[in-house]
Amino acid sequence: IHQAATDSLASTQNARALFQKQFKHEYDKKATADSINNAHKERIANAELHAKQSQLDYEQSQRYGLYAGLGLLISLAIALFAGFQRKKRDNGIIRAQKKEVESQQKKIMDSINYAEKIQSSILPSDDYIRKHLPGFSSFFKPRDVVGGDFYWFAEHGGKKFLAMADCTGHGVPGAFMSMIGNTLLKDIIVGSGIIDPARVLELMDKKIRELLRQHDADSSEDGMELGLIRIDEENEELVFAGANQHLYVVRDEVEIVKGNMRSIGGWVRKRSRLPVFENQHLSLNSVEAIFMSSDGIEDQFGGGQKEKFGRKRLINLMGARNTDAVNSVQDAFTRWKAHENQVDDVCLIHVTFNPA
Repeated sequence: IHQAATDSLASTQNARALFQKQFKHEYDKKATADSINNAHKERIANAELHAKQSQLDYEQSQRYGLYAGLGLLISLAIALFAGFQRKKRDNGIIRAQKKEVESQQKKIMDSINYAEKIQSSILPSDDYIRKHLPGFSSFFKPRDVVGGDFYWFAEHGGKKFLAMADCTGHGVPGAFMSMIGNTLLKDIIVGSGIIDPARVLELMDKKIRELLRQHDADSSEDGMELGLIRIDEENEELVFAGANQHLYVVRDEVEIVKGNMRSIGGWVRKRSRLPVFENQHLSLNSVEAIFMSSDGIEDQFGGGQKEKFGRKRLINLMGARNTDAVNSVQDAFTRWKAHENQVDDVCLIHVTFNPA
């Protein structure tokens, strides 16, 4: 019984030890499986958490980008709007300035056009001159609306006076000088009764220097080149005096009667060295026609080669003995100039004696 009890107890203890061993094995196995399972779940959870965090970071980056884009768009919109407003304001200022400039330009052009009427009214008409000189004709074409070239006529003391002048400058300044020259000729010849052409030029030179205060080197250089002729039909004499202006005389050929190399007006260092104006006397019986011209025709570029018209062409036209010489010169000048800009004022006067 004791042995059986001892064996039973040993068997029970062995069974219990085996059970404990199996239980521990199962427990360890289950614990290991649970640990692996938990680690796997943790990895999955960590992966999901990382993925979610990445998604959150991406979404946050997108939001930041969106905010930055919106901020940039808003800034751009503000800048564009400000630029639009500034441009609108500037355009308004420009329109106002343009309107003001156009208004001022209109006033200036109105004044110049009115000045042209005044200058035209001062210039003697060809019809008026032809009543006294039947063979007279002219070609007068300012470069601008008004100009510095002019011609002048008067009859005084039974004698006829004809002048042609090329004043300094173009446009309005030249027109002012032409009015001064016109007035001085009338005052000296008609008003004061001085009929000697050379003496008239000397007085004009003196008066212009006084009027423009040309006493020193800082004075203006304004003046004029002028040719003056006195026609005495009773004594059949033509007297010419020129200030840097020549007289073209048509006889058998065209002759150039040169004036003195000295202009009227303008400052000079030593007036005592200036040549004295002198008269040139011609017999009317030997003269077929006369011309006086400013340099506007000679200096005109054209001919398709940027070439000047030149004096030779002008003299050839003068000597052609055309019954309508001035129109021939005008037509030739127009063809020569073509599409070129006119470079200077143009004035040409012509008198045919004993016209048919």
